[in-house]
Amino acid sequence: MHDFVAVEKLLGQRRQEESYFQKIGTEIPETALLAMQTELGDSVWLDTSRAKSDGECRVFLMSHETGTEEREWSSIAEFLEELLTEETPPEDED
Repeated sequence: MHDFVAVEKLLGQRRQEESYFQKIGTEIPETALLAMQTELGDSVWLDTSRAKSDGECRVFLMSHETGTEEREWSSIAEFLEELLTEETPPEDED
């Protein structure tokens, strides 16, 4: 289960994540926008420094244990496709 961060909580959650990562020696760029948190404590960020004219941008997963990027997707669409595919249960074959 993954939880997208509610719009009204974005700034506060970003500050909390940024503070946590600073404590473990990782700087979060100002251009990174927090999008969601995983049930394991990792966080997913949008890299707005590389935003394209259509709004697409790179997406990356930060490990709460290592403070490093563990995964990346070239676009929001690619990330969402994988996320939704993983969470969609297979149909029963009768």
